[in-house]
Amino acid sequence: MKNFSLFLIAIVLVNCSSSDPDTTPICDNSNTAFQQIYNPLNTTTFPESLSGYPNAVTHEYTFNVATAATICSIGYQSQPTLSTENYTIEIYDTVTSTVVALITSTFSSTTTSYTSLSSPLLLIAGRSYKIKRHAPATLSSANGAGRCISNTVTGAGNVSFPMNSGNLTITDSDFYSGSASANDNNNTLPYIDIVFEQ
Repeated sequence: MKNFSLFLIAIVLVNCSSSDPDTTPICDNSNTAFQQIYNPLNTTTFPESLSGYPNAVTHEYTFNVATAATICSIGYQSQPTLSTENYTIEIYDTVTSTVVALITSTFSSTTTSYTSLSSPLLLIAGRSYKIKRHAPATLSSANGAGRCISNTVTGAGNVSFPMNSGNLTITDSDFYSGSASANDNNNTLPYIDIVFEQ
């Protein structure tokens, strides 16, 4: 009887442990919500550019999430002449007027590469955030741009806001040549990929 009781306890313990789901968050940068917005715009008629807005010190777009979500990583591609230079990418909370996440990193010049946030960032549903890419200090007029789809670069109007995919909505974008006001309001979507934990 004692052995039978131990056998039953063992079965219950095995069943309980095997039914518990793996709760470790996954930071998967394949087919992100941002890519689902950006990639359909990158067509033969409207190709992306690495050369538009050469003096752009800052590229940014404003976004929100419909339900709370956690950012774990950011993807970007550098200009070839800046592949060994640090870019700064910040996420800015427009309600509190504060930078809530900051990455300083090099990025590949041949493909999108990803850098993890030092601490995953939980976004509040419905709140407006900006993601900003600041160029390296060695910026020149020949290498300030980044990957983008642009009405101005292509000469046609395929970029319009808001844009949505799943939980992510992008509401507007800006390029800045310096500290002055934006000089390309809502004509361009820069490629700054946001990766959400799953």
